[in-house]
Amino acid sequence: MAGRTTPPAVAQPRLAPEAAACPGPGSKAARARPGAEAAGPPRPDPGAAAPAAGPAEPGALAATARLLWQQGDWAGLLALLPADPGASPDRAALLALRLQAAFLCGEPEAGRAALAALRQEGAGRGAQQAALLAGAFSALARGWLVLGEPDRARAMAREAAALQPGGADPDRVADLRMAAERGRALAEGRLLPGTARRARGLFIDCGGYDGCSALSFLLAHPDYDCVTFEPNPELWKHYDDLPTELVRKAAWIEEAEIAFTLDPVDGDGSTLMAGKRIDATGQMADAACPVLTVPCVDLSAFVRRMAERYDHLVLKLDVEGAEYDILEKMLQDGTLACLDRLHCEFHVRKMEMDPARHDRILAAVQAEVAVRDWDALPLSVIAADSDKLRLQRRALLLQTLRHIQLHFSERSLS
Repeated sequence: MAGRTTPPAVAQPRLAPEAAACPGPGSKAARARPGAEAAGPPRPDPGAAAPAAGPAEPGALAATARLLWQQGDWAGLLALLPADPGASPDRAALLALRLQAAFLCGEPEAGRAALAALRQEGAGRGAQQAALLAGAFSALARGWLVLGEPDRARAMAREAAALQPGGADPDRVADLRMAAERGRALAEGRLLPGTARRARGLFIDCGGYDGCSALSFLLAHPDYDCVTFEPNPELWKHYDDLPTELVRKAAWIEEAEIAFTLDPVDGDGSTLMAGKRIDATGQMADAACPVLTVPCVDLSAFVRRMAERYDHLVLKLDVEGAEYDILEKMLQDGTLACLDRLHCEFHVRKMEMDPARHDRILAAVQAEVAVRDWDALPLSVIAADSDKLRLQRRALLLQTLRHIQLHFSERSLS
C-alpha cells in the first residue's frame, strides 16, 4: 500500500469473463468496435447550378455569394455558384469564390476546374494566388477553431477577408465567420462550446496511502483527472494540497461497511482481509492492531460508470490482499475491458492463500489488460527518509504540476 508494485509473470489458463459490460468511450472494446460513421451535411453537386442563379438580377448572384463567403458557408456557396457563371460582369470574382468553396468542401476537381476557368478569364497570377491564399487562410481558421484556438482562428479569417477584392471590413467578416463556424460545428457535434473536445483520461488510485501514487502519475500525465480511494483516516491529512478527488472509502467488490485493520506503525499494511499480515516491520502483532469499520465502494460498478465519461482509464490497486477478490469480480463482469492499463501490487506472500489462486488470477488478468510495475515511494512523505527533504521535494513537484495543469486548463477554456 506504500506505492510500489512488481507483479510476477506467470502463464496459466485465463478466467473467462461472464459478460463484457463496458460500453462507454473508455472501453477498449468500444474503441475497437466499428460504429456507424457520423452523417455529415449533404455534399453539393460540384457541377450543379443553383436554381436562383438564372433569374437573378445583375449583381444579385454576386451579392449573395459574397454574403455566403463572409459567413463561411462553403457548401451553400458551392451549391449557389454554377461551374460557368456566364457573361456576368462579376465572372472572375464568382470563379474565385467557387474555387475557395470547392476546396473547402473537399471537391478538388471542381476547384481545379474553377482555377482553370479563372485563368481562361485572364486573371493574373496575383489574382489566382489571392484566391488560393484566401481559401488556405479560411481552412486554417476552421482548423484553429476546432483545435480550441479562437484567437488564431479569427486572425486567419481576417487574413482571408483582406485578400477578397471588394469584400467587407475584414474584422466584421472575421466575426461573422467565427459565429457561423461555431454554429455549424455545434450542430454537427464537432465542437463543444468554446473549446475543442479532447480525449479525457482518469487515474483510479485504490489504496492511495499518503498520495504518492496520485502525485507520481499526474506528474507524468497532467492532462488526466484523478480519484483516490483511501479509507485510513490517519492518512487523509496528506491530501489537503493534492490535485486528486479523495474518496474516504475502501475499494471492494460491493457497497458495504467492513472491518478494516489498521497498521499503526506506518499505515502501509492496513487491510480489509482477515489473515493478512499487518505490520511488515514486526513491531506489532496483528492481534494488537486496531480495527475500524469503514465504508466500501463497488469498484467494478465505479469503473463501469467512469468508462461512460472517460476515453482512457488507468487503475492502480495496492489494497493489501483485497486485489484478488476485486480482480476476480472484474474478470467475471467484464470491467477489466474498460481499462487501458493496470498497476497492481499482489500480496500473496503476506496472506494465507493458495499460491495457485494467485497464479490463476494473475494469468487471467494479464490476458485482459496490460499489467505494469509501479513505484511511487520516492514521493512518499511517510516512507523512511528525511521528512524535511521529502517535503521539500513534494512541494517543488506540486508547484511544477500546478503550472502544467494551468497550461492545459487555459488551452481547454480558450
